[in-house]
Order: sequence, then C-alpha cells, then structure tokens
Amino acid sequence: MTDAVAGLASITVAAQARDVSLPRLLARARVELASVLLAGPGQEDRQRALAELDAAEQWFRGAGDAFAWRVAAIEGLRAKARGR
Repeated sequence: MTDAVAGLASITVAAQARDVSLPRLLARARVELASVLLAGPGQEDRQRALAELDAAEQWFRGAGDAFAWRVAAIEGLRAKARGR
C-alpha cells in the first residue's frame, strides 16, 4: 500500500493535468494507507499515518464542501491515531 501511494503521488505530480481524478484518488489512497498503518502497533506507523492524513486533508479541504464528509472521517482517524 505504501508503494502504491508513492507511485500514485509521482504519477499525479508528473501528470499535472487539470483533471482532479488523480489527486482525488491519491487523497483517498492516503486515507486508506493511514487506516492500515493505524492498525499496527508501531509509533513510526502512527506518525506516518498522521502525515498521510495531513496530506489527504489538505486536498479534500481545498476541493470544497462536497468532500466535507471526508474531512470529518480524517479527523476521526486522526483522533484514533492520537489515542482518543
């Protein structure tokens, strides 16, 4: 999953298209990767998950109100990562 997110990130940057499909897919993949990382016991995984959530949230917030539910889900995962 980590390699998939990294590959998708490089494709998204290289494409620099006006189409939002790739950036949206990358943001969704980052949330999924964070979910997987949070299932592990390691502090490094938790920190990586928080970084992925930050990157995903940045895109979803910039994409408008249609993605507000995604931002709420990210906030829930972030709380989980912090042990709340």
